[in-house]
Amino acid sequence: MGDNPYFSVGLEDLHAFSQELARARAFGFTPHLRILTNQRALTSDRIELLARLPVPATLEEWSEAREAELISQSLACFLPVNAQNFSTVKSLNRAVTTLTNGGQVLSSGFPLYDPLSDFVYRDIADLLHDLEADHLKLRGDSLSDLKRLMSDLSDPETEACSLTAFLQTLPTPAPTDTEKPIAVLHGLHPSGNLHKAVRKLGALSVAAPQTKRTLNFDVALSPGDGENGVEIIFSQKAGNLLKPCYAARLKQIGEIGGAPVSNLWLAKDEMPESCRVVALSAPLRPLNEMARYGAELRRMRALLAQLFEELDVILAENRSPYMEEADLMTAVHSV
Repeated sequence: MGDNPYFSVGLEDLHAFSQELARARAFGFTPHLRILTNQRALTSDRIELLARLPVPATLEEWSEAREAELISQSLACFLPVNAQNFSTVKSLNRAVTTLTNGGQVLSSGFPLYDPLSDFVYRDIADLLHDLEADHLKLRGDSLSDLKRLMSDLSDPETEACSLTAFLQTLPTPAPTDTEKPIAVLHGLHPSGNLHKAVRKLGALSVAAPQTKRTLNFDVALSPGDGENGVEIIFSQKAGNLLKPCYAARLKQIGEIGGAPVSNLWLAKDEMPESCRVVALSAPLRPLNEMARYGAELRRMRALLAQLFEELDVILAENRSPYMEEADLMTAVHSV
């Protein structure tokens, strides 16, 4: 993969560290670089970078067969890694593939492959010195060491056992005396994955007035001007948890995924000032929404307290929101 939609990696790394390959000339060798990458990565900007590489290079679209052929025909595979947050979580896969197919590994930049350091070159001068001495890191009499290393770092059974052992060290959650239902109140930028996880765990997924995404929330405000009151949409699960006085007023308005959906109209005089939420403005006025964001979250929490007998409310945001009053409720940031 020569690209990433969020991080500068791949072909940019190759260009940034390409002088390491050019150094081969100082030791009497002429480097020839063969590049395999995905077609999407070949934008005009990246092709220009490749045209300015300081060594002769050929370019082909990646496939498993071409990768195996490339490793078998090459002295080494060059695996540059730039230093950024993304780099710290990358796997060892590229180096493992190279080594297990019989190729040497040359890596520049961030020391991602340190766990494989006995078989990874960090300097092309060391690689070429060992080549002339006929004593490369990966050779016949070092294969037993490589096998042990691969067993420790890349064997599926070993990895599964390590994960299981780690999970067994985690503390058991303390029993709780409360059976209060939990509601996750999604803010301005809700996470679809978090929404699904919340519902799968049996909690309520609630949309704040300014939530910008349409998901099958358990509680959500219906669009409207909010002058005379507010219409609230409930899933069947949320409706079952309402205070009896509100549950009796629910009207079924349809179904989503075979489950009934109901609504409840609350007139303005039924809501104390502290919980008079207003639906998202239509047409949308971003500056107005930004200004009232924190206060509206507080009102939404108060409204939930009015509607439900008992409810633990947790705020979830996907990015840094406009919360001047964030200390008024527990917040969890989803990733």
